[in-house]
Amino acid sequence: TDDARLMGFVQGLLEANAVKDGSFALKLVGSELESILNADGIAVVDYSRKTARHFDILPALDLAKGVEKQAAPALMLGEQVLRRGTVWKA
Repeated sequence: TDDARLMGFVQGLLEANAVKDGSFALKLVGSELESILNADGIAVVDYSRKTARHFDILPALDLAKGVEKQAAPALMLGEQVLRRGTVWKA
């Protein structure tokens, strides 16, 4: 509650939900979320060979054989994994 920017973000999402405006919610997430996380030292880490150890790889039925697709990034605080990312692999 001490973070005015975070509370503004949450309020914006609640407003978007109240009027069922998914486009606004996605726009808000795209423009604000990563910078709010970065302000607290949390990094959004995309999947690569170098970062693969921070991801769970799950089977995908709708991808071509051998193809990998990131479903969710990992969230890191320094070297600590706060949330593992997810990758789909055929």
